[in-house]
Amino acid sequence: MSILSKLSQIRLDKVASSNFSDKEMSDLFDFQNWCNSVKEDWKRAEIKKILQEDYKLGQLGADEKIMLAHRKENAIKLKENLAKDHNNAYVWLSVRPSPKTDFIKFKTKCEKLFERNMFKPGSMYVYEQTGTTEETCGTGFHAHFLLKRNLDYKPCLCKKNSYNTFKDICNINAFDWQNIGEDFSKDKKEYILGTKTGDGKDAKQHFDPLFRERNSLKSYYER
Repeated sequence: MSILSKLSQIRLDKVASSNFSDKEMSDLFDFQNWCNSVKEDWKRAEIKKILQEDYKLGQLGADEKIMLAHRKENAIKLKENLAKDHNNAYVWLSVRPSPKTDFIKFKTKCEKLFERNMFKPGSMYVYEQTGTTEETCGTGFHAHFLLKRNLDYKPCLCKKNSYNTFKDICNINAFDWQNIGEDFSKDKKEYILGTKTGDGKDAKQHFDPLFRERNSLKSYYER
């Protein structure tokens, strides 16, 4: 029994158990009319909700489908503009695992991160090491990621989820996360694809191909 039915029944029982007056009968009719109006208001509210659901599902007419598609386009553009204004459409991430970490374990985690829905096509990453001789080649292995953010995910959530992937093999100080914009992402792409100079990186880079060959790695990965 609904709440309105319960309230109505109380009044009907009262009327049935007494010599009711014309005013009491009028009050009962007024209450029943009020209940009916409440039901109609509720129905209208529910119909609006259902129509909104139908609208989002594209189940209404042609005009409504055009309106829905336009709203979706605008939502994407607004997110893109916001990311551009805040220079955070991309992420530059460097991960340096602890020295005792097995490379296969590190590689598995890198692959897992790279395929997550938080990031979109247009992302890439590369494995590097810090050895400068054949004997030391492979020491200090690490990875650099250029990640194009899925704008449905906030930067803070992307960072939190990404660090959770590596936290058992990497402390926060070796997890270097930078939110960057479109322009800076081009420089970082060149970093991955091009020749890196300065700060002793030439010598280290010379042994990166050997490191990758030994571990059956590509020169870089992209999606």
